[in-house]
Amino acid sequence: MSETLLIVADSERDANMLYATGLFVPDPFIYLNFGGRPLLVMSDLEIDRARANAPHCHAVSLSACQQKLRRDGVKSPGFARVIRQILREQKIRRLLMRLRVAPNPASSGSADGESPGCPEASLLRRR
Repeated sequence: MSETLLIVADSERDANMLYATGLFVPDPFIYLNFGGRPLLVMSDLEIDRARANAPHCHAVSLSACQQKLRRDGVKSPGFARVIRQILREQKIRRLLMRLRVAPNPASSGSADGESPGCPEASLLRRR
């Protein structure tokens, strides 16, 4: 059984993301490799460049994923909700996860998802 790899980061500061995608992108995006062709969830500003410069990956629009979640009743879908939806659609139950989340300077929390600094990360944990 192959391992499923999830990376949420920008490739400007995360060498693993840059190596996996070959794209230099300053804003965070989602990389999910679950056997076969990796999936990128990109902002509308970067999706055309991702499709052109990372043909080994399947790039989908973050806003399209968020729009689908809004139709399903999610008021404010962020990365964690998008990731959870993709994992459910693909029937993925286990993964290796690398998150690089900048802490919110307004909070006293850290970026590990255990505190107010990253509230969405708790949605990814399996209970």
